[in-house]
Amino acid sequence: MNVEFSQADLRRRALEKRERPITLSLTFFWLTATLLCGPLSRVSRADNIVCINDVAEAKPTAKVFSGGTCTAPNIDITADVLTNLTSSDKPETLTFKLKQTNAIATFAFSYSLLWEDKIGGEGSDTLIVTLNVRQTSFTVAFCSDPFNPVGLCGDLEGATLSKQAVENGKYQDMGTFGEAPKYNIFVQSDVPEVSSSYLVLPGIAAICALRRRRGSRRLSRRDYPEIRSGSVEQRRPWNANEKAEQSPHDPCTKP
Repeated sequence: MNVEFSQADLRRRALEKRERPITLSLTFFWLTATLLCGPLSRVSRADNIVCINDVAEAKPTAKVFSGGTCTAPNIDITADVLTNLTSSDKPETLTFKLKQTNAIATFAFSYSLLWEDKIGGEGSDTLIVTLNVRQTSFTVAFCSDPFNPVGLCGDLEGATLSKQAVENGKYQDMGTFGEAPKYNIFVQSDVPEVSSSYLVLPGIAAICALRRRRGSRRLSRRDYPEIRSGSVEQRRPWNANEKAEQSPHDPCTKP
């Protein structure tokens, strides 16, 4: 049976053939993206940021924000997700819990460290995060000076090191924790000030060295007159009783 097509049918069929490869390409791209990344509604990320501040000589504080940075945060959600907050200033410690949407499926025991001068040198702060199975929140413990005290942050046996860094006075990334939602925790710790004695002592040492040098010059001219007159016969031994008197508070005088 012969079937006749109108000009309109032929044009429609031609357009369908041109559009079919584009539709197949888009479908393939969508399936590939879904397999690799999951559905768009389930894209995983560090949903929230936790900002722990321990700059002032007082109790450490913690705030939670829905993204952004600690210096330019988004919405403050501390009241919604942070519970059981306990803070102390002697020693400087902080503990709290962060809520999870579902019960925790996998146990995790992690810690992060901040060092004062170099990694492995003088310790400053410890952050410990514990996720217990079947719980709907996990525990965060932060301990500042003294470093790693016995008790709250003293037992790290079995814990996994997450991150470590030398403190720089800014908010520093201590790691991302939790299952859903995830929390990226940052800590800002005070950088130890250089003791004033370290600044004064080099100056005192320089002054003492200068005074000793000048004293030795005066001693040479006084005890060895030949330096002045050029006559060797006028040499005489130095009399210890002729030492110049020094102030009892002179930093260059040894007791």
